[in-house]
Amino acid sequence: MIRIILFEDQEDVRESLQFILNSFADFTVAGAFGDGLHAVDQVATLHPNVVLMDIDMPGKSGIETLTDIRKVNKTLPIVMLTAYESEQRIVEAIKAGANGYLLKNQKMDQLVQGIREAHEGSTPMSPQVAKKVWNMFKLQSTTHTVDIRDCKLTDREKEVLQALMAGASYKMISDKLNISFSTVHSHLKNIYKKFGVNSMGEALSIAYQNGLI
Repeated sequence: MIRIILFEDQEDVRESLQFILNSFADFTVAGAFGDGLHAVDQVATLHPNVVLMDIDMPGKSGIETLTDIRKVNKTLPIVMLTAYESEQRIVEAIKAGANGYLLKNQKMDQLVQGIREAHEGSTPMSPQVAKKVWNMFKLQSTTHTVDIRDCKLTDREKEVLQALMAGASYKMISDKLNISFSTVHSHLKNIYKKFGVNSMGEALSIAYQNGLI
């Protein structure tokens, strides 16, 4: 069962999403909130497996709320959910530690699949968002200046990074490389440590800038 917490300021959208997501046998919405002012406590109390985060909320934006959560929880899958495709906001969210970025106006089956992919360890993105993200990474330098030649990545770690850039989930990588799910996760933790980062977005940005992917 995938426990979901939803942060969405529009009540009608929030209630609709909550109703629809609860209709799936493998989903349960553990909480649905109109702002992120108490998000850290709500996450600690409700123990979600995935968080859906509206990027524009009153009092505290989704990116600010995401940053607050990441200070105490580095691994919880957090997917931004928005109606906007602003390149700058997308990259800000991913660099802040978002695990994905989905649009509210996409088909419900795509949203549901994105939640499942985030739970498996992938980085779900709407196709139009993905194009903007990697175009922006071409233009922006990461806050971490890293030469991957100094990081001594193994061939397997490079393969994991390349697969993640292609949008593969942990399970897909596990099947493709014939390694266990936990081994995929261990490779990614090692990559984070070598790069000195805390998010997949930062890791992929560094890999891209060094010509690895």
